[in-house]
Amino acid sequence: MLAVIVDVLDRGGQPTAPGVERILQEHGDMPSILWCSRADVGRPEFTHTVRTGISAILFHSPDPFESAMIAGLVPRGAVGYHQWLNATLNRRVPEPVRALVSFCLHPANARLTVPEVALALHLPRRTLTHHLSGAGMPHAKELLIWSRALHAAWELEHEIGKPLERIALDHDFGSASALRGVFIRLIGEPPAGLRKDGGFGWVLRCFDRTLATPSRRRIRAGDGHDTTH
Repeated sequence: MLAVIVDVLDRGGQPTAPGVERILQEHGDMPSILWCSRADVGRPEFTHTVRTGISAILFHSPDPFESAMIAGLVPRGAVGYHQWLNATLNRRVPEPVRALVSFCLHPANARLTVPEVALALHLPRRTLTHHLSGAGMPHAKELLIWSRALHAAWELEHEIGKPLERIALDHDFGSASALRGVFIRLIGEPPAGLRKDGGFGWVLRCFDRTLATPSRRRIRAGDGHDTTH
């Protein structure tokens, strides 16, 4: 475990403070963030969580500072990745749904299914779909596929010695062949050509065009894995 990031209540509506306190007693040097709404400040659960010894408080706000704060808890090599991606999201994604899109694209959430994404965001699945489609954004399933593809592309460029098969498995593609198929569908070329300077940038530009051009958003049955249905 790299860090603790909690809200004042868990998915079941129970206070998180007791669990946070137990974790911090065992791992006192672990970074911990209370990530909540400003409206929670007056709640007793907020006070109880802060008193556990939480490292910092971060209020929900879909802006670069929030993303940078969370990104700072992931391995150092991924920070540049988040900076590139956030620049694209800030330019292409309408502010009302930017937090939803950013959540789907964060590497930590790439293996979630669409129902799990909706649950984590405390939204009915239909509402999640409505928000994204209403803003002209891709379906959550496609965002999750892009998330894995973008992170795989980052590794292809920055970890030249890492075997393609290993990268594919690490990002839940099942095999190098499956990874190739997804890249050919998304960007029109196999991943082997991305092992060079600018490889990730090219994939990110393809994603940028997908965000800007709704007609490019097509998901064929069987692409990637189907756990996002």
